[in-house]
Amino acid sequence: MPRKPIYNKTFPKKVYDLALKGLFDYQIWDALGISHDTFYKYMKRYPAFAEAYKKGADEGREIHAQQVVNAMLKNACGYKVQEVHRTFKKIVPSPEQAVNDQDAGFLMETKIVDKEFRPDPTSGIFLLCNWKANQYKRSHTVEVQQKVITGLKLIKQQKTKEQLQLDKVILQDQNAN
Repeated sequence: MPRKPIYNKTFPKKVYDLALKGLFDYQIWDALGISHDTFYKYMKRYPAFAEAYKKGADEGREIHAQQVVNAMLKNACGYKVQEVHRTFKKIVPSPEQAVNDQDAGFLMETKIVDKEFRPDPTSGIFLLCNWKANQYKRSHTVEVQQKVITGLKLIKQQKTKEQLQLDKVILQDQNAN
C-alpha cells in the first residue's frame, strides 16, 4: 500500500524561504523531510509549490549576485578594517611574594590594529568591462578601408588592433625584402 502524501499548505512558504537563502534542491528536500521524487512530484502537482521555489530561487540569485558585486566593488576600491589582537602574559610575582607556582596570574593585553587593503586593479578592470562594456572593451574593433591588390576593389573589413599591428609588420617585412 503506497504511503499517503505529506504535503501541507506551509510548504510553499518554506520552499520560498529556503530557495531565497540559496539552498540547492537536495538541501531543500532534506529540510522539508521529503525525497527527491516527492520534491519533483510536488513541483508538477502543486503550482503554488513550484512558483514559490522559482520565485525564491530567482530572488535569491539576485540577492547573492548583488552581494558579490558589492564585495568586488569594495575590493576594487580598497578598504580599511580594524582587527583586535589579544595576547595573554603570565604575571609571576617576585620570589619573596610567591609561595608556589599557582600564585602566578595572567594579564590579557588587547591591541586594536588598523589594517588596510589596497585597491585591486583586476577587480576594477573586471567591473568596468562588464558595467561599461562600450567604454572599456578588452579588444577594440577598428573599421578600416583596405585596397585589395587583385582587382583594386575597396573592401571594408573589421579588424582588431592586434590584426592591424600584424598587417603593419607584414607590410614592413615585404618592403624590406
